[in-house]
Amino acid sequence: MIVRGGAIGAEFAYVYSSYGVEVTVVEALDRLLPQEDQDISKELTRQFDRQGIKVRTGSLIQRSERAGDGWKLHLENGEDVAGEMVLTATGGAANVEQLGLEELGIAVAGGFIKVDDHLRTNVAGVFAIGDVNGPPLLAHAASAEGVIAVETAAGRDVQPLDPIQVPRCTYCQPQVASAGLTEEQAKQQGRQVRVGKFPFSASGKAIAMGDTVGFIKTVVDADSGHLLGTHAIGAEVTELLPEMVMAAWAGVKAEQFEALVHAHPTLSESLKEAALAAEGLAIHI
Repeated sequence: MIVRGGAIGAEFAYVYSSYGVEVTVVEALDRLLPQEDQDISKELTRQFDRQGIKVRTGSLIQRSERAGDGWKLHLENGEDVAGEMVLTATGGAANVEQLGLEELGIAVAGGFIKVDDHLRTNVAGVFAIGDVNGPPLLAHAASAEGVIAVETAAGRDVQPLDPIQVPRCTYCQPQVASAGLTEEQAKQQGRQVRVGKFPFSASGKAIAMGDTVGFIKTVVDADSGHLLGTHAIGAEVTELLPEMVMAAWAGVKAEQFEALVHAHPTLSESLKEAALAAEGLAIHI
């Protein structure tokens, strides 16, 4: 039994299931990967069901207890889930204790070191990068922050990290990858959006690979035509994000993808098709 269906829970659910273990994921919120786009969550749930991974969403755990050689979880809806082992994947915390922060007077809030947008702490000459300063708790974000901190310390003018455009990857199968705003987030900001989708079942490369599961979804601002977010589920989709991050960062409009030639057959062609689909210009669907 895996408690929490976020990225870590989904990854370990896939790993243990692939080893032949019967897996049940218990998520208190209403869907798997609650930080991802709703359409992505629905598709991953469908694929997990095909793989035999059981998913219990909207299931808050009231209590747990030993049951023979295993454990039993009592859910708020009255259901019980039993298994031999429980893996808690409810997130991480910054390891900031015993670093001497108090002696230096470095400010901490909510368990994380406080920094400005250039990773400077409140103490001159001291920077903090990575998980110790808070989300996004991702290795590639920490690496990017390291560059920003060093260049800032060297007196260079460097652009701060935009956390919204940091790629997010979930390494289960099918993979999940995203960057930017979800459709729900964009609407919550009061934006009018257009959505484009391109299924891998229409991709020549995916067909040749023998894996046509999933799709790419783009979220486009209806007023400006600018790309707000890209969300993908499928084989090796974590390799596809840099182009879309660059497009969003540079303010590229979805219709401009029409002039951008992609090699054929490649999975990256699907990015162009998904962007054009939001404008009603997709060719291969």
